[in-house]
Amino acid sequence: ILEAFLDSGIQGGIFAPFVDPVLVQKAADVGVGGVFQACFNEKTESVFSRRLTVQAKVLAVQKGDYHAQYGVYAGSRVPLGMCSVLEVGGNRVVLISACQQLLGEDFISQFGIDVAKASFIVAKSRGHFRAGFSHLVPSERIFEVDSPGLTTATLASVPWKDVSRPIAPLDAVESWEPSVLAVSRRQ
Repeated sequence: ILEAFLDSGIQGGIFAPFVDPVLVQKAADVGVGGVFQACFNEKTESVFSRRLTVQAKVLAVQKGDYHAQYGVYAGSRVPLGMCSVLEVGGNRVVLISACQQLLGEDFISQFGIDVAKASFIVAKSRGHFRAGFSHLVPSERIFEVDSPGLTTATLASVPWKDVSRPIAPLDAVESWEPSVLAVSRRQ
């Protein structure tokens, strides 16, 4: 999605979060205000996360643990590890090193970003973000996009390996019986 927005020249938005500890460290090494060639997914490229190299400016580097005020984590401390915020093509990209979803606007505002002023927010989340943004964004202004990745709702689009077929919900299955392998693992 980031690549498509950059190719289209769309600006003024926030993309959050990208879990990329390698890129977080590179941004920290460059330092706030520095400009560098940022390579997303340099060490973790997969079918779910292709590499993307872009020029980026480092806007923030910090330890990202925060006390959530909104959403499903309200009242909890949320560990994000080291974090950085990059300016990429007129957009802000929030990078974290600990695996978390975007569950509220305070996830972003902790970096000094006024979320209400963003033209758009692209949230890498399966839907848990809604409660954390309901005070800012009415549901009719939320558009869910099914892109390649671990949060896809279209399981048939995942290139499964070593999966016995047919299997629900990928295939039409009239009836189901546990496989011998599944039964032996439970015992």
